Amino acid sequence: MSTQDPITEMLNAMEQNPDIADVFRTRILGDDFKEITELLLAVLDFQDATSELVSKSSDLSMSTARVIAAVQTRQRGSEDAIAGLQHEQEAMQSAIANVRADIESMAANQSRMEEAIGQLQSDVATLKSDVSTLKSDMTHVRGRLDNLAGASYEFKVQKNLGSIAGQHLRLRRTRTLKGPRTDDDQDLRERVDDAEDRGIITESENHDMWLLDLIFSGQRREDRAEVLVAVEISITAGDDDISRAKERAETLYKATDTKTIPVVIAEHIDQERQEADEQAGVFIIPVPEI
Repeated sequence: MSTQDPITEMLNAMEQNPDIADVFRTRILGDDFKEITELLLAVLDFQDATSELVSKSSDLSMSTARVIAAVQTRQRGSEDAIAGLQHEQEAMQSAIANVRADIESMAANQSRMEEAIGQLQSDVATLKSDVSTLKSDMTHVRGRLDNLAGASYEFKVQKNLGSIAGQHLRLRRTRTLKGPRTDDDQDLRERVDDAEDRGIITESENHDMWLLDLIFSGQRREDRAEVLVAVEISITAGDDDISRAKERAETLYKATDTKTIPVVIAEHIDQERQEADEQAGVFIIPVPEI
């Protein structure tokens, strides 16, 4: 069996036991080796820390770059959004300005329209007033023309009274007691006034009877009896003409106690008026414009 030398044994022991190796190194190298070893360990630790710090600094730089990039991206987005908002705001302000302009234009148009309507209403009121005045004037003129035409027609009727009475009433020896061409007969007036004094007729009936257009007397051909005729004369026969002739003839009969015939003489007579006179017992005599 071979025997190892002391150095080999020492090396083997150092390999097998690190603590022994440290003791041998310290014994061999002394305290300086220990300090160098500690310094080397410190350097290694510093290198490790530095390496870790560099690694962390690199990570931090990359993170910072990413953050900066994200911030820049967001900033650009914000700037774009702000620009978009500003554009939208400007568009809205422009639209609002246009709406205001339209409103002002509408208000101006409405004002002009109201003025035009007011002027139109004023013109219409003036026109209505003018038309009303014209109608009134036309009514007045028509009334005067009707009065003139009626008076002319009454004159012509009285002028041809003998022929009319003879043809339609079979009367002769006619004498006008009241008419447009003749003064009222005084004898007839006294007889009517006496009847009022005796209470046979009223004062109102007396006045109303003398509103007859024509009163005349005549002799009947068949028995030569004297009769009185109460006549309403009109261009166009109406219901009022028929009723007035009937009522005034009754008053004349009461006042004179003489047979009295109610008559309406007219140029125009419709079928309804013709039938009404038959029911009322009034003679309607058509006499055309002569």
